[in-house]
Amino acid sequence: MIRLAVCDDDPIFLSQAGELARCFLDAQKIPASVSCYPDAESLLEARTHCDIYLLDILMPGLDGIALVKELERKDRDFCVIYLTTSAEYALEAFSVDALQYLVKPVTEPALFGALQKALALLNGRKTDLPPLLVSTPDGETAIALSSLCYVEHLDKVLYFHRTDGTVLRSSTGSMKISDLTGKLSGRQNFLSPHRGYLVNMDYIRTFSASGIHMENGEVIPVARAGGSAVRRQYMDYLLGQKGGGLC
Repeated sequence: MIRLAVCDDDPIFLSQAGELARCFLDAQKIPASVSCYPDAESLLEARTHCDIYLLDILMPGLDGIALVKELERKDRDFCVIYLTTSAEYALEAFSVDALQYLVKPVTEPALFGALQKALALLNGRKTDLPPLLVSTPDGETAIALSSLCYVEHLDKVLYFHRTDGTVLRSSTGSMKISDLTGKLSGRQNFLSPHRGYLVNMDYIRTFSASGIHMENGEVIPVARAGGSAVRRQYMDYLLGQKGGGLC
């Protein structure tokens, strides 16, 4: 059974979101329970583990981000989808590993898509794009895009930094960042913050004045002239908007 909790201080939206979640789960023929809470404190007092949380961020008392941090003290095996009117908190929201961030008014397709993504993640059915073929000194090597954290171009060589900490080196002069950008055209989770880098936005932790902070602790430089455009592209990706793509 899937347990889902909705927490929002707006009673009308709370009721609507809860009903939409029930409709989605019923349509998927998934046994589920949906609970609604008017504030973070009542959700915590319930002491019930949930698989999916639909949370507002700006609430009286404990906000949605602080709520997730409290939940993570006891359990990390859940998905968080933020539903809020405040887009300015998107980057902070993803510091607690939110699955998706939807801006109100939330449409039915957007919410259903986020819930489908959460179910796929919970069931371990994450789909992957076709692997990237890279020419290396040892021959052609396939790299799963889901395992690719970022790519660095240095001295005519591309270095593919993977999530397991390994780095794959391309053959000298065999490929440029611009060639790789072309191969990844249409795959909107990659951006180019600097002419020497290509970054998988799924593994960005946050932005700062020093650059893009990745989940593996690395900091990727951002071109001074295009900094605002890079940040905007990342925000668009987080918010699930169309557009973006590669810089």
